[in-house]
Amino acid sequence: MNCDEWIPIRPGTTQQCFYPWLSFAYEYGYRWREHKRYTNGPYLVGADAITCEIKRPKTYDWDLVDGKAKPYDDTTIKDVAIEGNYSINGAKVTPAFALIKEHVKSTPGNASQISTIRRNYKAAG
Repeated sequence: MNCDEWIPIRPGTTQQCFYPWLSFAYEYGYRWREHKRYTNGPYLVGADAITCEIKRPKTYDWDLVDGKAKPYDDTTIKDVAIEGNYSINGAKVTPAFALIKEHVKSTPGNASQISTIRRNYKAAG
């Protein structure tokens, strides 16, 4: 792999520097909707941060067309949700993708304050 620039990152700030890049990719860069069936992003996660398993040991996705949870490997799923909040038997569940997207929300300015990254983040953000 070749690159045009080496970006030094201070020890202990890797995660804080990575989050703005990932956040930017979630918002603008990557075509998530085209690839969502090939990831674990649609897996439903309960409020206790445990993957939703209605009938163990199956993981569930939310089918947007039928409006209900289905096992991740159900061949009748037409379109899976990767964002939003849903309810299964009164329990709130959210797709894993949405939780990760919310967790990594950060701005380039945040990373440039705690690391040696300055120019690149200012250009992106």
